Parts: sequence; structure tokens; C-alpha cells
Amino acid sequence: MTVIAWIIAGLLMIILGRALAPLIAALVLIAIKVTCAAALGVGTALAVSYAANQAGYPAPEIAGAAAGLLLFLTVANALLHQTGAVKDHPSPTTSSCAANDPRQPELADEGDRPLESDPVVQAAWAKAEQLVGANRELNSARRSCAALLRLANEDELDVRLIDLAAMVTRNVPALVAEVSALWIDGTPQERRNLAEGLSNDLVSLGEASAKEVERRRSERKSRLTALRAHVAARIGDENEGG
Repeated sequence: MTVIAWIIAGLLMIILGRALAPLIAALVLIAIKVTCAAALGVGTALAVSYAANQAGYPAPEIAGAAAGLLLFLTVANALLHQTGAVKDHPSPTTSSCAANDPRQPELADEGDRPLESDPVVQAAWAKAEQLVGANRELNSARRSCAALLRLANEDELDVRLIDLAAMVTRNVPALVAEVSALWIDGTPQERRNLAEGLSNDLVSLGEASAKEVERRRSERKSRLTALRAHVAARIGDENEGG
């Protein structure tokens, strides 16, 4: 029991030592800085007192003590604030190394990344936003169509998905081009009608794309469920065989 008690006490001392090490180091650093400031203050007090005594000023001790105390407070305050500034502002070398560390993942700004890989489709959506005005429904339609196009690029065997993706790629630029041509000489009322019609068309394409994306997602979920069941069954057979 005595040996166990000594082992436990040793572990506790190690744990407490690690936990209190930063605090102890900080206190020692503060003590050193205060001691240095005090030494400067005492030296200044003696020098000023001696100079005042030689110059014949009354109460040279008081003048020396005041000068030493003032210097001590000034130096101590500067040193202690310098310590806090080092803690609050990490080394630029450390920060730059962390920023350039290849192990750190780069967070891409989605706002700067185009939704569509096809520049023609991308330009058509941008023009549509100018004509119709950016709004939530149009933005949702664009994102749904972009998701559909990404899936179509990944899967060349899904006929339904590829057919709708081709329709989006072909018709979004065509619709925007026709509306833009009529927009030039259109009256204010005609332009409002054109904008409303274009918005409805694009939203309809977005809704159809969203349904197709959800269908594809449901199929993948079903395949994942079947795959997990297969893995679980095989693991069960291996365990029973073992």
C-alpha cells in the first residue's frame, strides 16, 4: 500500500507540476522584471540624492526617493505591459508558418467560385440576374441547375439526368438571349413581362432539376443502405465461421 501511495503521490505531483508550470514561469518572469525595475529605482534614488546633497538642495533624501520611485513605477509598468503584448500578439513567423503549412486545409470562398463549369451557362445566369433582379427564387433555381450539371458530369449512364442536364445547358442561354434581344427596344411594360416570363421559366427548370437531384440522392441512399447490409451480413458470416 505504501508503494502505491507513493506512486499516486508522484503522479499527482507530475500532473500539478505540468499544470502549474506556465503560472510559475510567469510569476518568476514578473519577479525578475520587478527586481530589475527596483534596482534601477534604487540606483537612481542614490544618484539623485547624492547630486542634490552636493548641490545644496534641502532634503536630498526625499528628492532621491521620489525620483527612484517614479523611475521604478515607469520601468515596471513598461516591462509588465511588454509581457502582456508578447502574449497577445503571437510571433509573425509562427503565424506565417501555420498559414503556409500544407497540412492545413484551404477554405475556398464559395462566393468567388462560379457555380457552373460551362462559361456560357454561367454568363447566361449572370445576365438573367441583371434582367430579372437577384432574388431568392432565382438563386435557388440556379443552384439546383448547377447541382444537376455537376451530377451529369459525374454519371454518364443516367439517361434521365443527362437529358435534363442537356436541356438546362441548351435552354438557359437560349431563353436569356431571346429575352435580351427583345429587351433592347421593349417598353417598360414589355420589359416587366419579359422579366416575369424569364423568371418563371428559369424557376421551372430549377424545380425540375431539384427533383432530379433528389431522385439521384435517394438512389444513392438506397445503394448505401444495401451496401451496409451486405457488409454487416458478411461480417456476421465471418464471425460465425470463426
